[in-house]
Amino acid sequence: MSLRTRLSLSIAALVLVAVAALGIAVYNLVGSRLDDRADSDLAVQADGLARAIAAAPPGSEAEAARSYIAGQALAGSRLLIAQVPGAPGPISNQSTLLLDRSDEDGHEGGEEHEEEEEHAQLRDLLEADPGYTTIELAETGDLRLLTREIDTPAGAATLQAGEPAAATEEAQHQVAKTFLLIGSLTVLAAAGLGLLIATRTARPLERMAGRAAAVDAGRLDQRMNEHSSVTEIAALAESFDRMLDRLEAAFRSQRAFVADASHELRTPLTAILGQAQVLAADPSPDPAEVARVTGLIEREAERMGALIDGLLQLERLEAEGAAEPVAPFDLAAVAAEVVAALPEEQAARVELDAGDAVSVTGRREDTVRIARNLLANALAYGERRVAISVAEAGGEGRLAVDDDGPGIPAGDRGRVFERFARLEASRSRQYGGSGLGLAISRELATAQSARIEVGDSPLGGARLTLCMPSARAGQ
Repeated sequence: MSLRTRLSLSIAALVLVAVAALGIAVYNLVGSRLDDRADSDLAVQADGLARAIAAAPPGSEAEAARSYIAGQALAGSRLLIAQVPGAPGPISNQSTLLLDRSDEDGHEGGEEHEEEEEHAQLRDLLEADPGYTTIELAETGDLRLLTREIDTPAGAATLQAGEPAAATEEAQHQVAKTFLLIGSLTVLAAAGLGLLIATRTARPLERMAGRAAAVDAGRLDQRMNEHSSVTEIAALAESFDRMLDRLEAAFRSQRAFVADASHELRTPLTAILGQAQVLAADPSPDPAEVARVTGLIEREAERMGALIDGLLQLERLEAEGAAEPVAPFDLAAVAAEVVAALPEEQAARVELDAGDAVSVTGRREDTVRIARNLLANALAYGERRVAISVAEAGGEGRLAVDDDGPGIPAGDRGRVFERFARLEASRSRQYGGSGLGLAISRELATAQSARIEVGDSPLGGARLTLCMPSARAGQ
């Protein structure tokens, strides 16, 4: 079942329930009000009859009751009965009716069962308990009856005032008919209005579904661009557009990454293949040439291995994150360890200024890898001098690596952390590296709430600074 149909039926059902509940409430209210009014009228008549009998001289109670009943301008359906001591029978404004039912000989052609039933109804009427009751009569239907007993000098008298419930039932019947007609029209109108609302609500969703299908088919340039008056739909469309922006950016990044990785791998493979073909074409290669080609192949193979290791490392970082818990350690000791692990010819170019111990919170092994990458980057691009220093400032531990190379322009300082980033020729492949070291370093730093800043070095080149939370700040 479509959303449009469900919304339409739901609205119609809600309106139907509301109209039905209102109709039942009005139906009962009308009946209750009419019953209260009838009870009030019956009480007035019974009170008047009681006062007339009480005011009569002793022995004339029956005559007073007969006079009062005869003097009342009652509707033909209203019933007044007075059973007064000394009267030969009940005094009533409908005495013929009572006589017909109190005298068995007055019934002609009736069935015995019907006569017995009429006699029983008459007894129920004349012997009703004091208060309000409802008596069923054969000809008039339900009769609302008020029975009262009063004391007279001649004995107890029973007074009754009754009114058929047909008027109340008719009024309720009219209310039911009216609500049935109005309710049917209202439900039909609600169904139509619900269909209109559902159509207007579902239309933007249908458009969004169409665009989502286009995105699923590969058209990542599609956007919802919905400005619906329904806030929730507009918010959904906006969220979907933001998701598509990120998805498109991720696909572009993935395509660029694949292209860059292919290029990075193709270059050493081409060099290896070309040199191997040259060597193979010479039937008597010179040993020096063989050594040169062999060395070149080893270097290019090492370059490819480093590239593949870097890609795998980035993939693990993005997929799994860092498993090692953070803990306090000495950042100055890390700097000294990294410098001590350098080959002798590289260590000779590095100036270490570790100073006092600087306690930071993070992952020590990951920090060692970051420091190695920053130092390798400086050694690759620096001309003669590289400096590494450690200090504490602003509640952070800072490990700064400076070089005297070409530096990094301000506009490119964010790009150096991208995979396979290549800036101007002064920072190109000739310096070695896979273009992944700084990207890996940023991932490792972010995973331990650290960051890497890029700036100008006092040596004239670039300064890359690892900033980590100080262990003292958390104490």
